Amino acid sequence: MQKTYRKNGIPDLRRRTHYWDEIDLKYLAMRYFIPVLIMITILMIGVMMVAATPNSNFPATI
Repeated sequence: MQKTYRKNGIPDLRRRTHYWDEIDLKYLAMRYFIPVLIMITILMIGVMMVAATPNSNFPATI
């Protein structure tokens, strides 16, 4: 048999994965959080404005 010197491509499924190992804390900084918060707020305001306007099923004159 030939000996391979490469890393084994089969993952060890017995190893327990911890979620904090997969989360990079540098992306939780305020410089990333504030723009996301602003975009979510604008999206929510837009959805509420569309939902509050009358349509042909429920006209504003009723």
